[in-house]
Amino acid sequence: MKILFLLFILSISLVSAAEISVLQENYLAGETVQVYVNATNLTSSDIVLYDVNHSQKQIIPLFTEYRDGKYFVSFDLFENYFNGKYTLEIQDAKDTFSIIPTNGQAVLQIKPGFILLDSRDDTFSFELSNIGDSSSTLSILESNAVLLARKNQLSIGPSEQKNNYVDYVYSRISSDLFMNISYDDQYYILPVFYPDLVVVEEVVVEEESEEEVVEDLVAEESFALLISKPTVSWSLEYNKSIYGDLKVQNLLNETLIIEYSLTEDLEDIILLNESRVTLAAGEIYSQRIWFNRANNSRVGEYSGEIILTDGSYSKNISVFLDVVESVVASLEEDVLNDTIPPFVYEGETLETEESNTGLYAIAVFLIILLLALIVLVALKLRQKDEKKFHEYIEGTKKRK
Repeated sequence: MKILFLLFILSISLVSAAEISVLQENYLAGETVQVYVNATNLTSSDIVLYDVNHSQKQIIPLFTEYRDGKYFVSFDLFENYFNGKYTLEIQDAKDTFSIIPTNGQAVLQIKPGFILLDSRDDTFSFELSNIGDSSSTLSILESNAVLLARKNQLSIGPSEQKNNYVDYVYSRISSDLFMNISYDDQYYILPVFYPDLVVVEEVVVEEESEEEVVEDLVAEESFALLISKPTVSWSLEYNKSIYGDLKVQNLLNETLIIEYSLTEDLEDIILLNESRVTLAAGEIYSQRIWFNRANNSRVGEYSGEIILTDGSYSKNISVFLDVVESVVASLEEDVLNDTIPPFVYEGETLETEESNTGLYAIAVFLIILLLALIVLVALKLRQKDEKKFHEYIEGTKKRK
């Protein structure tokens, strides 16, 4: 009997065991924490947050069961929470995250922390609130072409709230999706749950060989960059430009939407013709990338990444550009010793565009020269006319 009783208790503990996963490792005090939870049941009292001293902290969790035994939990951190590592406990499961210093930057809260699609609707929205001290610009990327955000960028100031709307066609969706919302060095992953998803029980199969895994990874690529090096490192005079054609090919047998974005301070020196393009199956798209297009960038170092993504797959190009007064001066300082050649696309390198200043100087010189010639010709003609009149007077005197 004792053995049966122990087995019964063990079976209860196994059924009630929970699993949790916090979406981010670092949060700012005031941001919204998002958590995946697997549990047979869930109540608000099951959700407890502890600080580094294992003191319980106050939270107001919101949660929903979006699928049998699967919950999604979200709650806002209070602004007065100290920096450090926090532990989230839900039933018998634990996960940790850290609160990091804000340094006077923007702090965003998101509502709701998840989206549950409705087959009778074609639009959903989410709200972002800035409770920080600075303004920020958000970049919004969807994980699939069926999610179309009406605004892919939003500027938001302190104490400001912004709503963004996303359109979708329910019949084109067949799985859970997500949206990536990034600002400054922070981000949110907004889960978009598909309620009609058919969950297939996991089947234990033999482990794949490394070659099979590699083949699967290659098959997941939806587009390819037609470049030989994923890095650009270049030194450029402040009054000159370089440019190249960034070529990308759709590897799918269907239409693909690709988003282009710039990180860090590349927006100050790079100009893109398009930030969002639609490619037909197998199509190659060539976009011109300008560096210092206006020929007036400040002297200094610029770095970051050019990111291309279709929402579920992405590629990036690392960029380092050293803008100098003179390339000769920079060579004397050995700045260019380790410089990698710029973009190379199918054997073609970036072209250098000379500044228009030299052309303007030549044009002004030619105009001045032309005016001088006109004045000289006019003076010569005037001298000839005066000489003829003088000769006429002398001839008249002689006749008298």
